[in-house]
Amino acid sequence: MDSIITSVDVGKALLFYAKEQNKTINMTQLMKLEYIVYGASLALYNKPPFENEQPQAWPFGPVFPTVRSKLNDYINDKNQYENPNLNNDNLVYLIRSTITKFGSWPAPKLIDWTHLPNSPWDMTRRMFGFKWSDKIGDGLIKDYFLENVMKKK
Repeated sequence: MDSIITSVDVGKALLFYAKEQNKTINMTQLMKLEYIVYGASLALYNKPPFENEQPQAWPFGPVFPTVRSKLNDYINDKNQYENPNLNNDNLVYLIRSTITKFGSWPAPKLIDWTHLPNSPWDMTRRMFGFKWSDKIGDGLIKDYFLENVMKKK
């Protein structure tokens, strides 16, 4: 039986592989890096990397509230970072690639990147009736990553 991968598992994997690459990331960076993995998975595999949570539009960009609350203390104790063994080579590749490419970006640069005009976060916040913490639609994310992120390899 395959175990179900959650947003928290991906968050822990991002922290583990960042540490493996001698990169330290804070919670804001973790949220944006998880969002990049999420978008890349939608673009490359036509499905999110986990089913339990979609990113929400918060003032500083996309956020995964479950990851934020469950890893808030965990992120500060680098001694407990362990490989979550996701048993999904494609996902591990995406996580490692995300850390390699974006893991050194400081939080303000990642925030600016998620706030670019016509980004999924920007389009979501401009929708009629928008409220902070509304979900950012997978279709918006997938299309944006296909057109603006995956093509720029």
